[in-house]
Amino acid sequence: WSQMHGNESTATAALMDLLNFIAAEPQKNWRDNWLSKVSIRLIPMVNPDGAAAGSRFNSMGIDINRDAKALQSPEGRILMQAAKDFKPDFGLNLHDQNRFYAVGDTNKQATISLLAPAFNEEKDIDEARKKAMQLIGDMRDLLQAELPGYLAKYNDTFSWRSFGDTFAGMGISTVLIESGGHPRDDNRQVARKLNAQLLVMSIESIGSGAYQQQPLS
Repeated sequence: WSQMHGNESTATAALMDLLNFIAAEPQKNWRDNWLSKVSIRLIPMVNPDGAAAGSRFNSMGIDINRDAKALQSPEGRILMQAAKDFKPDFGLNLHDQNRFYAVGDTNKQATISLLAPAFNEEKDIDEARKKAMQLIGDMRDLLQAELPGYLAKYNDTFSWRSFGDTFAGMGISTVLIESGGHPRDDNRQVARKLNAQLLVMSIESIGSGAYQQQPLS
């Protein structure tokens, strides 16, 4: 799911790229490899009112990503109900991050940041979080090949009210993908392209079980 913050649109465009890629006739053999193994549900714009207004918040002034427990917003209730109905094994939580975030102590922008969110204050690793970490291992390998040096780990402070942490607590292997800036790329098209590549790779890895070979390190 993407754009629960209305002013974070990079991954919504990447989801459209993914749909176009899946639908393209030359990809028939690729689709056949996973179509009977993987079911996908996309919510490409959780916060349409915020998107129209260019705002992080919805029209009620609510940050939907802090509404996973209270479920005061209609958008939050829809997202939670979708998760309960679909019962996904994996959930990809797509956001934009501050373009001035850097990779560690380097002067490189964090073009992509990844995280398997914690489900408790202790940041324990259960089976679901382990699988999310292993999928991130595959993502890290792809990004190391495509854009070395511009990948970061996002802040892993436990956030009880947030959807990613809440879904992780529901046994969903949740991966946060944050799109950021890149030199001479004011419109985040580098992050958009990488997002689409990560989504395609994730489908392949989940369908084949390849992620299971990744060490937690």
